Amino acid sequence: MTREQKLERWAEREIRRNLDNLLLDNEQGRFLAFGRWEINPGPGYVEVQERDHTWKFSSRRSAISWCVARKFRQHRLGLEIQQKDAERLRMLQDMQAQTQLAAVSKNAQFNEMIMTKMQGKRYRLNWIERQLKNLTSQAKYLQLRGFEK
Repeated sequence: MTREQKLERWAEREIRRNLDNLLLDNEQGRFLAFGRWEINPGPGYVEVQERDHTWKFSSRRSAISWCVARKFRQHRLGLEIQQKDAERLRMLQDMQAQTQLAAVSKNAQFNEMIMTKMQGKRYRLNWIERQLKNLTSQAKYLQLRGFEK
């Protein structure tokens, strides 16, 4: 047995032993989080799968933060991340649809009205993103604290 084969066997044993504490990347944008959740990028969202359940998030950061909260049984934090992220995803999709509607409109007044309404949505989106960032930072802290134990 070569040195490289020994190293590969050791790495496989260590990965299996620590699978519940790892985020594994397959280099194609897909992750396995804590041996339990599969995180896959989709068009405009990130999907988290666990057996028969599927959740959609607006970003990989939110998806991983939600997994961290679930892993450490922080149900309130996980629910808040899920709700704020769903609100962010709805807001982004709505803004994209409104922008497309304004782009194809031939009526300048209608176009201006849509763009004016978009300004309020941008402010709301920034507020939601700040709240979501605070929540994901809490999950990050949980994960870092978990590494210390």
